[in-house]
Amino acid sequence: MQSIMVPKGICDSIKEMARQLIWGASEGKQKIALVWWDTICQPRSCGGLGIRCVSDQNKAFMMKLGYNIATKTDTLWVRVLRAKYGINESLSECIMWSRSSFVWKSIVKYNLYREKI
Repeated sequence: MQSIMVPKGICDSIKEMARQLIWGASEGKQKIALVWWDTICQPRSCGGLGIRCVSDQNKAFMMKLGYNIATKTDTLWVRVLRAKYGINESLSECIMWSRSSFVWKSIVKYNLYREKI
């Protein structure tokens, strides 16, 4: 989840499993939800349980990878990616590269900015 984009269907399945766990559903028998799911996903300081949305968390991980590519040019994995995809100017010029990997496509999907790297 920290290195590739998780498909929406899988995120929805994980969310459904979490809901069943919290509400105490068993063997396909669902129970009545006593609180809105959006309320449960709020921070504890706001009255929620602090559960994070899987898709939002995944997007945050992808943005973190993009930020690291832009700022931590001395680490080995960043140098490898920069060399492989020819990142010299900006990230947006490398997005349409036809033979890019799934990991690269996941990273650039949420890091579409025009600043120089």
